[in-house]
Amino acid sequence: YYYYYYYYYYYYYYYYYFDLKYAKTDYVTDTELEYSLTNDTEGGKISTLEISHKYLKVTDENVVGINTPIDNIKHLQGAIRLIRRSLNR
Repeated sequence: YYYYYYYYYYYYYYYYYFDLKYAKTDYVTDTELEYSLTNDTEGGKISTLEISHKYLKVTDENVVGINTPIDNIKHLQGAIRLIRRSLNR
């Protein structure tokens, strides 16, 4: 029972927690840079190399701020997953 509870708590906490950051339409980093994947891709409708290069920089110290690069990558992955799910509906 404990394993079952722990698995679902861990899965849903991290699954939805990492959806939030870059999917927000008004997200600004600690260094005052706009990083809204929803706005930059017009809700997932466009995709360009410039957007890709911008979001590959989420591991840079200028963008990271107080967060770790691994957290930023997980947030970016979650935002992509969230936008992709919204396009399928």
